[in-house]
Amino acid sequence: MGDFTEGVHKATPGAVALAFVVLMSVAPLAGASSVRPIAAGASPPNLRIGFQERVDSLNPFMGIMAVSPPRSFGMVSSTPPGAWGGNMDLKYLGRGATLYLPVFNPGAQFFTGDGHALQGDGEVDGGAIEISLAPTLQFFVRKGKSIKLPRAETATDYLTTGLSVDLNEATKMALEEAVGFLQTEKGLSAADAYALASLAVDLGIGEAVDVVNLVYAKIPKNIFRDNPPYWFTPSRAEKY
Repeated sequence: MGDFTEGVHKATPGAVALAFVVLMSVAPLAGASSVRPIAAGASPPNLRIGFQERVDSLNPFMGIMAVSPPRSFGMVSSTPPGAWGGNMDLKYLGRGATLYLPVFNPGAQFFTGDGHALQGDGEVDGGAIEISLAPTLQFFVRKGKSIKLPRAETATDYLTTGLSVDLNEATKMALEEAVGFLQTEKGLSAADAYALASLAVDLGIGEAVDVVNLVYAKIPKNIFRDNPPYWFTPSRAEKY
C-alpha cells in the first residue's frame, strides 16, 4: 500500500492521509435516535430502542471523519460528504479500520465527530443511535501514491467509494475506483479487474440522506492468494 510516514502534520497537498482507528470507547452507554421518514406517507412509528442489554450487537464508529476541504471551495457545509471525507456515515470505519483520504491542505487538518453506536447502510431515516464516543486514532502519511476519493480497509476487506447527488453516478464512481484499485494494487488488467468485480465485489449504499450519496465497493481480501499484513486482527481485540 506504499510507504508510510508517521505524523499527519507532515502531509502535503497531493499526499494521502491515513487514520488508523485504534480504539473506540463507548462512554457513557446511552444514545438517542430520531425518526425522519423519507417514504411517501410514512409516519413516525411507536419505536423504543433499548440496547444496554445487547451491547454485543453494537458497531460504534465516527460518522464524520475528514481532512480540510480544498480552500478554493470556500465555506463548506458539514452535512454532505465529499472527496475530503466528512459526513460519510460509513459503518465499516469502526475499531480496526483504516481510512485513506486525499490531502488538500498542509497538515491535512483532520477532524472527526458524529459518534454512532449502531447504524444500517444508508442511515435511511436520517439518524443512527447517536452517542458520545472517544476514538483513539493514529495518523500516517502515505508517500508516492495519490487517490481521488476516500478509501478504507479492514482486516477482511478493501473499500472504495463513489460520491454524488446522483445515486447512479456514485455507483459508477465506486466501481471505477474498485477497478482502479485492482489494477494498481493487485496488478490486474482493466478487463480482468472489471470481470472480478462482477464476481466478488459487493456494492452498498453507505449514505443516502445527506444530499450527496455515498456508494461503497467492498472487495473481500480472501479472494487473493496474498495480502500485505494488516495492523489489526479481531482475535487480539478487546471489545471496541
